Amino acid sequence: MATLPTLESGRMQAINVPGAVTPNVQAPEVNYVGMRRAITANQEMAQTLDRLSSSLFQTAGTYAQEKATRFAAENPLTNVQLQAAVNGDFASFDQGGGGGEIYQRALEKARAFQMSSAFEVEARDQLTKMLVALESGDESVTTQNFQSAITSLSAGFGKAVASQSPEAAMKLRASIATTGNVVLQKAAEFELKRDKERKEIALRTDFSNTERILEATISQGFWVDDKGTKRSIEDLIDVERKSMAIKAFSLGNGQLAKEYGDRFEQAVRKAKINAITGFIVNDNAMMADPDIALQRLRSGDLGKMSDVAQILGATDFDAIKTISANIMTEANNRYTLKQRKVEAEKNQDIQTFVGLYTQAIGMAATDPSREALVLQINGIAKRNPSAIPLNVIKDLNEPDKEGNYMVEFNALEKIYSGEITSADQLRNVSGLTGKQYVSLLGKLMSQEKSNDAKLNRGLTLLAGIPVMPGQVIAIDPKGDQFKRLRDLKERAESIKNQANREGKYISSEEILSQLEKEIAAKRNSEAVKRAQERIDFYQKKEWINGVINEDTLPGLKRKAKDNKSRMNDIAEIERQLKIINGGV
Repeated sequence: MATLPTLESGRMQAINVPGAVTPNVQAPEVNYVGMRRAITANQEMAQTLDRLSSSLFQTAGTYAQEKATRFAAENPLTNVQLQAAVNGDFASFDQGGGGGEIYQRALEKARAFQMSSAFEVEARDQLTKMLVALESGDESVTTQNFQSAITSLSAGFGKAVASQSPEAAMKLRASIATTGNVVLQKAAEFELKRDKERKEIALRTDFSNTERILEATISQGFWVDDKGTKRSIEDLIDVERKSMAIKAFSLGNGQLAKEYGDRFEQAVRKAKINAITGFIVNDNAMMADPDIALQRLRSGDLGKMSDVAQILGATDFDAIKTISANIMTEANNRYTLKQRKVEAEKNQDIQTFVGLYTQAIGMAATDPSREALVLQINGIAKRNPSAIPLNVIKDLNEPDKEGNYMVEFNALEKIYSGEITSADQLRNVSGLTGKQYVSLLGKLMSQEKSNDAKLNRGLTLLAGIPVMPGQVIAIDPKGDQFKRLRDLKERAESIKNQANREGKYISSEEILSQLEKEIAAKRNSEAVKRAQERIDFYQKKEWINGVINEDTLPGLKRKAKDNKSRMNDIAEIERQLKIINGGV
């Protein structure tokens, strides 16, 4: 098909006519107004429809997002669903009946943030529990465990969330990393502290062992090396010193190293003091004369311990003084123990003697058994003369010899008040017969001294004898009060013997209570009543006109002196008072 030439604006040229000049020809422009307006209107309508469509889609998207978010909020994920999600199973997630891609994406994002929140709490909880376990001393928990846990939690939880929302997964991993770093730092600090404490405990234990080893080492005095050369014990001490310094410095604490350095020197000093002290006090030849032992210590002449003593004496004279004090203390202790042994043997002999004497004094002089007891007593006197006074043995031949009851009474009071505490003190009391001495000696050695003292005090008061602690009593030993006291003591002894026969224990209070009841019963008899009536009669007499009792009687006697009638009244009053007092 032939192509027709197109008429265009521009210069016209005659075809195949060279040099021909032709005028410019301009084609007229056609303006299609109607068509142009129609196109513009169509374009404006298309833009309007685009804007309307975009607005409608945006509104629908917002609604879908809100609906998805609301559904997620109203239907939170359960622990079962969360655990399934960790395992990659999202089938159990309820979609809420919504549709569309926007709804689905919005729901996934909401679920992702729900999972992120739950997993973040769970991660924090697990890390906190591990930290608590570490701080509680769980040896199985370490910083390596924390690092592994952080990595595992971040990967596991992050993967589950990322399947729903990469954005939420990134935030979760960042949160776990932040929390993990804080916890990991605390765990690392605590683990470092725990490791340091372990090392310090190990150092203390090692130091304690070293202290014990030091004394045993120093006690050797010297040592011999592989070549048979005698070496100073200071060489071994120096080895221990350097070893302890290295161990202390290994903790990275200069102050601790200095502390243990000072403690080591103190331990060496103490070990030397103990070793030298032990060497001397265990040598009976030196301890037989402590002065010689001290002289050898000062001169450094201590056999195998000589080198140790000489070095110590040259550098630390105070330590030598301490050893000297230890030696003297040991010497004094040995002397004291010896004295205690002698005293114990003496007390045993005294107790044996009291028993033998008590039996012998109650036998007739012609009784063969008595002679055997006297021989035993003589044997004790020969073995331990300080246990038995000679006058006591002499009194065995005079069993009925009367003693001074007033002296015996006051001596007994001194025993119970603690003024007389030994047999030697009792022996110095003049006026006692052998029988009285042995009786008092038995009271002094009695294991029931406290009980006996209570009983004696109570019996004395019942007898009407006023007793003032620390004061000597001066009353006629042949008078009624002393007679009552002897009678009360015999009755008390009878009550005690009766209890012993029945296998019962009876206290001093119980004995006194029984005696008081017996005395009261006697006083309430008809005779006592009549006697009291007579006393009441005399109390009304003009020259008396007052209370009559044991306390007022001495004054009435002075008042009646040289008056025969009044003296007769006094005699009758004394008789009635005796009846009132139970006839004891």
